[in-house]
Amino acid sequence: MAKKGFVSEIKNTPEGVVAWPNVFEPEVKTDEKTGKKRTIYRCDLIFEASQNEALDELRALAEVAGNAAWGEEWPQLRTRCIRETSERNPNPQTGKPWEGYEPGKYFISCQSQFKPTIIDQTGREIIEPDKFYGGCKALFAVNAYTYEYMGHGIKFGLIS
Repeated sequence: MAKKGFVSEIKNTPEGVVAWPNVFEPEVKTDEKTGKKRTIYRCDLIFEASQNEALDELRALAEVAGNAAWGEEWPQLRTRCIRETSERNPNPQTGKPWEGYEPGKYFISCQSQFKPTIIDQTGREIIEPDKFYGGCKALFAVNAYTYEYMGHGIKFGLIS
């Protein structure tokens, strides 16, 4: 029996480079079927190829979530929530990879319906967007969760 909406424990990511941060103001999305609006905070984190082994804890989180949600069906439903940068859609104007997404790296896309807490190295909350931006280095606290909306999959939830 599938456990819909399974959520794993929280883990810290390795340090990576922030891309597409949308963590101070939510993006509002409208469900095409129901018309219901929901808010989403999101951000990508890019890792160097040399960090591949360090990402194993995140792969394990995804594995736990997939097994809990879909059991034996999980191997057939496998989704990739840690992707190679070559899988990111290119810049439509240039046809080239977005800056930071050059081949040979990995990235995760994280999102939350709740505003994540962003803190600096001293533990103080960052409230100014100019202090947390695309290109800065960070680590995230994430969990893995399953979904069954427009298909099956696993995403990383952005906690902080």
